[in-house]
Amino acid sequence: METTMSWMKKTSGVFELESLLEDMDYDNKLRIVKVLANQDLARIENGSYILEATSKGSTIEVPRWLAEILSSKRLVTYQDSDVQLELYKALSREKIQGSLQLSPLRNDFYPQIRALAALYQRDKEREEREKLAVAARDLITIRIRKLLSLAALSVPPVDIEGQIPKEERVLFERVRDLVKLWRELALGDMGA
Repeated sequence: METTMSWMKKTSGVFELESLLEDMDYDNKLRIVKVLANQDLARIENGSYILEATSKGSTIEVPRWLAEILSSKRLVTYQDSDVQLELYKALSREKIQGSLQLSPLRNDFYPQIRALAALYQRDKEREEREKLAVAARDLITIRIRKLLSLAALSVPPVDIEGQIPKEERVLFERVRDLVKLWRELALGDMGA
């Protein structure tokens, strides 16, 4: 019975993953991004946040949550669209590297991809959104395979945490803990 309870306690952390990812998304929405004003903007006040009046053609820095709102109304255009290029480069690198090698991704990579996908919701950009989705799914599939292999090692690489974003770190740690517990249960004293 103790083994079952121990198992339940250890695996309950898996269900916290969604909450952790939501927290990371909130953090990303508070990050400052650069946008280009597509027209003159009047002063905007939202709670304690104030955006002073801005003229058309000006580059301004605003929190991502505001950039998403302004962009959806086509009042601004994102200036930090390098994440799409980063996605395609990362996919190419992952295909070339070995099964236990991960190329580094910046910590905000996945929230940036989700934010970019949200921008492509408009009908005229549906084809571009689909290309982005295919590349993102391919990249994730390759990286999950590698993360699972690395998590199954008795001694994972020391530098792995510096190479993977927070979302992947959570997955890696959960799988590593699960594999370790499974080894202990399957092999007893020999499992460690």
